[in-house]
Amino acid sequence: AAENEIGQFWLEKHSTFARSKIRIFWKIRKRADFKHFNLKEYHGIALLDSNGKLVEDFVVGVGFNGSVKKVVAQPDLKIIVGGLFTEYQDESANRIIRLDRVGSVDDSFDIGTGANAAIYEIDLQADGKINLGGDFSVFNGLNKNAIVRLNTDGGVDPTINFGTGANGSVL
Repeated sequence: AAENEIGQFWLEKHSTFARSKIRIFWKIRKRADFKHFNLKEYHGIALLDSNGKLVEDFVVGVGFNGSVKKVVAQPDLKIIVGGLFTEYQDESANRIIRLDRVGSVDDSFDIGTGANAAIYEIDLQADGKINLGGDFSVFNGLNKNAIVRLNTDGGVDPTINFGTGANGSVL
């Protein structure tokens, strides 16, 4: 990504009673990731409403200890974040984590030991399974050269075989 590129997308949630829009904002920089947004402490990720106003009940605390490279929102408004980080809010999060609507860790998403190197790409399938690409060679103790598919609970999907994987980064 280019220096100071702003990544953002809209996610609409429909229900019988209300329709809400959420914009997820993250900023990628080559030398450093943002630590403040709108003069408030937000380490690596912030949520904005449809008017561009900061969603203040999305609390990240000390946030990520490394770069955020990809953010994907699921239809249930849970947010999958991948990158170069190994911690979120001072807890282990080896390069991928799923957050709820208020920025808390979704403990039902269990990645085990996670990735041993960067995650650059996250693709959400229609069935909820999650494809990951990056620089990693191991995911949760399994040889997964740069590509792996996860089940909705964060576990490695054993029903797909990518063979020896990629011979380089998957971006």
